[in-house]
Amino acid sequence: MAAEPGALSGYAWNGRTLTFFHCSTCGCLTHYESNERAEGERTIAVNARMFAAETIAGIRVRTFDGADTWKYVDEPAGAWKLPGPPARPAPAGRRSRR
Repeated sequence: MAAEPGALSGYAWNGRTLTFFHCSTCGCLTHYESNERAEGERTIAVNARMFAAETIAGIRVRTFDGADTWKYVDEPAGAWKLPGPPARPAPAGRRSRR
């Protein structure tokens, strides 16, 4: 990640194995980096939700099942799209039109 000096703030918590970086102005998480690095290796995760949709349109997105199988669950090409707003439940006594 490239940023102007002072634009990002970082913090590490718990086991201090990761440092999380966020915007010093708005507080949004930009990325995190591993503090435990093997020689010549670097692990980083970037918050792609901060990118414009057209910037990430061609990037392959893989879903990782960290709750059960600990494997990547590859979806068909083009299956990923930006999430919309969450659906609101219908008020009590009314039927949903969805």
